Amino acid sequence: MIATLHNLCFYLWLVGEARRRIIAGDFLEWKNGMVGRMAQRL
Repeated sequence: MIATLHNLCFYLWLVGEARRRIIAGDFLEWKNGMVGRMAQRL
């Protein structure tokens, strides 16, 4: 249950951050950095 809550919080943060980056106009740069960081964690 704790892992589920953690995952939900992470995805809510991720979508919110993506939305902010789209509005700011730097989504592609942010996305490429996030993909790199996520690949290292897996």
